[in-house]
Amino acid sequence: NTLWLNRAARDFLGVAGDEGARGRSVFDFYSEASRARLLADSADAPMATAMRDGGWQGESTLLAADGSEVPVSQ
Repeated sequence: NTLWLNRAARDFLGVAGDEGARGRSVFDFYSEASRARLLADSADAPMATAMRDGGWQGESTLLAADGSEVPVSQ
């Protein structure tokens, strides 16, 4: 669960103050397609890779406050 977001992240994601972020899953901020890919049930899925290897690098999309999908590199 998300505990805190800096001001730029709150503005970008449309989250009102720290209270708006608390208790939300970080995956709430990803597009549906990115969320599905990150959490896929396969050995080469990003989350599985991160858990197994201690990290993952790749591309995904976050949802901006206006609902648009913004590509990000992680």
